[in-house]
Formats: sequence, structure tokens, C-alpha cells
Amino acid sequence: MNAPPTTICIDHNSVHFTRARFLMETRSCDPNRAILNLLCVERRARGISITATNGQFLRSDNFNIRAEPGVYCVASNTVDQIGLIRVYETAAYPNYRHAIPRLNSSNSHVLEGHGLNFVVWAAAALGTYISPTLIHIGENEPFKLHIHKKDYLGVVLKNRNTTAVIMPVTSKEKWTDLVTNIQRGVHLKALLGEQTASLKLIHNNQTGAAK
Repeated sequence: MNAPPTTICIDHNSVHFTRARFLMETRSCDPNRAILNLLCVERRARGISITATNGQFLRSDNFNIRAEPGVYCVASNTVDQIGLIRVYETAAYPNYRHAIPRLNSSNSHVLEGHGLNFVVWAAAALGTYISPTLIHIGENEPFKLHIHKKDYLGVVLKNRNTTAVIMPVTSKEKWTDLVTNIQRGVHLKALLGEQTASLKLIHNNQTGAAK
């Protein structure tokens, strides 16, 4: 059997293309964190896994394709094609497994749903705020969402082909209190707006009467 290739090419017609695009969005583009600009390719029982992270969000996807394990750079990232090339002279990719909490149905809340809105709202309902800008998943991607019941850990999303971890921003306040405070702020702003409008109306009436 020939050696696995050291390049990966995923065409826009491939069933893998959408998930590969989310990996491109997940990797860091910060030049000061060059190693996170790259992707980690590992061999799996069927094909490979490709992992990307920007330090706040991590995504690892399984693909039924052949490639040599190692660290890869992005050669092309267009609407038509994604191309990766193995990099031989580079630092080791970070041990991303340390960022994946060991969560299960006994120590975490487990919910099932689809897409970005599900993740944000489900996490909020369980007391965890997640910035939507951190999440790179498809609107129709099904996931099991895991949030630890007690400790401050990352939110884990899993399905058959993907594992994703979001490091959330938490607050000492309960999520219901946060929502209440937001609502009060909106109501206060509306009230101030009404008062300002009333003062303008009184001023205009007084000015008109003086004339």
C-alpha cells in the first residue's frame, strides 16, 4: 500500500467540505500565536481527525480520508477548495486533549439540539454565558451539549463526527438575575426616553404660548 499523502484537498462538492470550513474558521489567525494558525492531523480507525483551535474554541472532526499524521498549514481556503500541506519544521502542536473536560451524563447536564441558537440558549438556561462569536458550527448540525453540574469547565459539544469545546464566560450572578438586570436597563432607557420626550413637549408648548 502506498504511503498516506502529506497533502489534503477537500473540494466544495465533498461531503466533508462544510465541516472543513468550520475548522478553517476555528483556527487562530493571530500571527503572535503561529502554532494555532496550524491544524493537527491524527490517524483514526477510519481515516483521520483534524483539530483546530484559537485558544477559546476548539473543534476536532473525523474525516474518512487518508493523510499522513502531523501538523498541517493551510495552503488554500476558498469557496471552491480547502487545501492543507504537512509542515515538517515546526513546534509540536499543543496537547489539546487537556482542554476537553471528561463529562458524562452523571456529572453533567446533557441536552440535545441543533445549531448555534440551541447552544447559546441551552447554556444560558443552565447558568453559563457563551459568546456566539466563539462558536463555529452549522445551523443544522446536531449536537449533544454537556455542561458540568458543579465546576467551572468548558462546554462540550459532541456528535458522531465532531467534538467541540467552548471555554465560557461565567458570572457569579444567576442567569435569571442577569436577564432581569438587562430588562431593567431596557425599561429604564425607555422610561428616560419617554421623560425626555415629555420635557421637549412641555418646552415646545411653553415656547409657543410665549409667542
